[in-house]
Amino acid sequence: SFTALNTTDLPIIATITVIPHYTANGITCDGLPQTFTITVNPTPHLTSSLTPITICNNTLFTYIPTSGTPGTTFNWTRTSQSYITPSSGTGSGPINETLFNSYTQSARTATYSFSITANGCTNSSAGSFIVTVNPTPSLIGTNYYNLCSSNSFHYNPILIGATHFTWSRNTVAGISEPGTSGTGDPNEVLTNISNVTIPVIYIITAWVGTCPSPTTDTITVN
Repeated sequence: SFTALNTTDLPIIATITVIPHYTANGITCDGLPQTFTITVNPTPHLTSSLTPITICNNTLFTYIPTSGTPGTTFNWTRTSQSYITPSSGTGSGPINETLFNSYTQSARTATYSFSITANGCTNSSAGSFIVTVNPTPSLIGTNYYNLCSSNSFHYNPILIGATHFTWSRNTVAGISEPGTSGTGDPNEVLTNISNVTIPVIYIITAWVGTCPSPTTDTITVN
């Protein structure tokens, strides 16, 4: 007997020839050779990336598993993790899940693991990878301000689950300063050149990684 090892991704056909021997009284006689073939199937492996990834909160996550062995079927599981819903998951084929992180302060992770089968051979620990789910970033601050003309507008909110914030505003008729944008405290002078109060709307966007969460602030310039 022997152990056949196939280290490739494809089935290999091996040809084996067996010759019987009989020895008596010091004389060895060979019988007729018998030839047969065996197919050695590979242990399937994942060829798709297992690099950890980061996604925005409450967004669809898609992962398409691949293998170098034709006909491979894929089964996956996701273990339960606090603050992540759905709490756990199982499936076959590609992963298509919307993951929600209810913890507002920081990211949470989910781990996916694969068991794959091809030609009757199963690799129950084919690989796993981690998905980091960012929280929805938010800001705590006043959304409406009254400002005297020619004074500076400042905005320094408390960041919740965010790393920074950006802002932008359009050009507004009656305000002499043109539209602009920036990061952090706007610290810009707004000059009302009309005879009436003018609302100026800022788009304030909280960010964590590449995940935005925009809100609006209205400044009434007297």
